[in-house]
Amino acid sequence: MATQKQIAANRRNAKKSTGPRTQQGKSVSRLNARREGFTGQIVILNAEDRPFFEQFQSELVTSLQPESPLERSLAHAIAWDTWRLNHLRAVEMNIYALAAENPGTATASDSRVQPAVADADTFSKQSERFLRLSLYEQRLTRTLHKNLAVLRSLQAERRRLKAQDRAEEVLLARYSDIKGM
Repeated sequence: MATQKQIAANRRNAKKSTGPRTQQGKSVSRLNARREGFTGQIVILNAEDRPFFEQFQSELVTSLQPESPLERSLAHAIAWDTWRLNHLRAVEMNIYALAAENPGTATASDSRVQPAVADADTFSKQSERFLRLSLYEQRLTRTLHKNLAVLRSLQAERRRLKAQDRAEEVLLARYSDIKGM
C-alpha cells in the first residue's frame, strides 16, 4: 500500500509528464498497447485480411457442423483461435524475413551458412519477442484443443440422443403395429 507521501510524489511527477512531443514519438506511442495483437479483446482486421478471414471462418465453421447455438459459438471460437495461431506463425516468419532482408552485424564467411547465422542473430536479438510469441501460441493451442474437445463432446451427446430418440420411435411404431393402431 502506498503512503500519502508516495501518492503525492506520484501526482507531482505525473504533472511533469507531457508525453511524446515529436510527431515520430506520438506515432510510436499510439501503438504502445497493441504489441502483436494476440491477447486483445477487440480484434481488428485490415480491409485486405477481412475477406480471407470471413471465408476461412465460414469454411471452418461449416466443416465442424455445429447445430446448436453453443456448438456454433464454440465453432466460431475455434475459427478465431485457428486464425490467430496462423497469424502468430506468420508474424514469427516475418521477423525472420525482415532479418534476412536487413542483415545485422553477424556475418558468415561462407554464403551458404549466412541464412543460418542471420536466423541465429535474429533469434538472439528478438528472444524476448519470440518467448512472448511462444507463450501466446501455447495458450491459443490449449484453448483451441479445449474448445474442440467440448464441441466434439456436445456433438457426440447430440448424436447419442438422436439415436436414442430414433430407437424409441421404432419401438413405439412396432408397439402401434402390434396393437393394430
